[in-house]
Amino acid sequence: MSILKAISNAFEVLPPLPPTADPLRRLVEQFRGKPRIEALLRAIAAQVQQLNDVATDLLEKRWLDTAEGAQLDGLGRILGLDRGAWDDEQYRARLRFRIRVLLADGTPENIITTLALLSEGRPVQLIETYPAELRIVMGGAVTPEVEGALRETALSIKPPGVAFWLESGSNPDEPEFAFDGGDGAGFGVGVLRGVIHG
Repeated sequence: MSILKAISNAFEVLPPLPPTADPLRRLVEQFRGKPRIEALLRAIAAQVQQLNDVATDLLEKRWLDTAEGAQLDGLGRILGLDRGAWDDEQYRARLRFRIRVLLADGTPENIITTLALLSEGRPVQLIETYPAELRIVMGGAVTPEVEGALRETALSIKPPGVAFWLESGSNPDEPEFAFDGGDGAGFGVGVLRGVIHG
């Protein structure tokens, strides 16, 4: 048996290609019905299809939204954030936040948007005061862990040379103090807001 016949027979076991990917549909008439040419085209088309599948897999599994496991860890290494004990969804959320911090430009809108990601759904208000000072007021009490994360994040994204104050309640289980008509507890009840200077 000739080597060309052996190659032709070897490619007969290839799975059929979908009609849109059939390499023979554009074959010039003079080459139709030639088993060796058809086998060669099918072999090349199968390899091209395999390369296409690998390229698609490479593209789709390396995006932050679709990466899992080791691919997500690789993105974390690029961004300088270790996984720790987080599962894929928690780690993905932390990586999104890390990207936000790395791309922060110090504008008030950017600071509010970035801190809102950490604020557990509480509103974030930014008040600029003269000269070069930012007051960030949380719309409710946050846990000490979140308060620490807010402080560290705000310090890393605020413009250089700008003072920073973070105001939030210190205990989310206790109502905050408010004057009559305000949104909170009255005299003798509630806690005062904590203020952290950065």
